[in-house]
Parts: sequence; structure tokens; C-alpha cells
Amino acid sequence: MFVCRYRELTRYLKVVRSENTELVQAVRDLIPLFLMKAGDFSSALSSFFSPPPGICCPACRLTPRLFTLYLRIITTATAPSTTVAIATQPLPPDTPWEEAKGAVIPRKVEVVKFGLRVLKSNMAVYMDMCRRTRRVTMEILLNQTGIPGTPHPDTT
Repeated sequence: MFVCRYRELTRYLKVVRSENTELVQAVRDLIPLFLMKAGDFSSALSSFFSPPPGICCPACRLTPRLFTLYLRIITTATAPSTTVAIATQPLPPDTPWEEAKGAVIPRKVEVVKFGLRVLKSNMAVYMDMCRRTRRVTMEILLNQTGIPGTPHPDTT
């Protein structure tokens, strides 16, 4: 039942027009989420990069937090049961997640392609990933923590 509603909602959001372009854009940016909740990951991944005329694509406006959230949704085929303020506020830790009915998790290569395309089109996400990579690399080089998942050299 909800799957049909999400599909109808995405069709409506693609054609709606309004004077309040910021609000419409913010709601349209949720189209990938609604498609994922409907179980259509293929369309969801492509919708990140297909903007309406005159507007940049939703992938360009992702925050690092949202990028991480979408990666979790894509790789687990589950999504937060709520969509209220998902783009503006972090999810509370006790937020329930629900399985996307009939969803097929995209292949790893598709997830990697998606991630690379986002990194190419979104400087904020790219810089955040660079900072994370740099921090982990420095920790490894300075032997502060060793390689994640392996014991520290001093403990062996």
C-alpha cells in the first residue's frame, strides 16, 4: 500500500510547480528517498543526478550526513520510517527503520559508481571524505591506532 503511495508521490513531485521554489526543491530532493522506500533503487540512484530544468541535481545538495544516510539505505534496503526533517536534522538513535518491500539491493559496483558520482558533483561530501581519509591515514602512519580491525603493534 505504501509502495504505491511513494510512487504516486514521486510522479507528482516531478511535475508540480510553485512560486515557492525553495520549498519545492527541498521536497523534490526527497524523491530518491521515496523511490528507495518503494523498493526502486535503480530509479532512486539515477534520480540523484537528473535535475528538473534550471536546478542542479539533488546529489549536488547532499550534506555529508545525508550521503552517509543514503549509503546505509542503499546497502541495507532499509529506510527510516519517518521522513520528517530528514534533510535538516540528524535522526534520533532510536528511530525505527523499515525494510523496503520487494527491494533488490544494488550490486556493490553500482553503489561504488553512485558514491564516486556524488563525490565528483558535491564538493562538501568530497571534502568531508578527504578529511576522514586523511585522519585515518595519519592515525595509521603515526601508529596511534593501527589499521582498523587489526591489533595495535604494541599489543602483539
